[in-house]
Amino acid sequence: MLNALEEVLRETNPLAHQLYLGAIENLQKRRAAFLRRLETRIKAYRDQQLFGELRASVFLVPFLFRIGDLGNLR
Repeated sequence: MLNALEEVLRETNPLAHQLYLGAIENLQKRRAAFLRRLETRIKAYRDQQLFGELRASVFLVPFLFRIGDLGNLR
């Protein structure tokens, strides 16, 4: 349906058709930029969670084992 309407627009008003194509291209670029930002934020959030867990585990290691038990880990 949209392809048929686009074809009619192209035939009846080429200038409007070019503006339409420009608008579509602009929206595609904005969508791609939004998805890149979203992906970056998700990765940063995951890294923050991972490093937070690592910091917590490093902090807890001395409390989980007695000093003598650390030599027996293999």
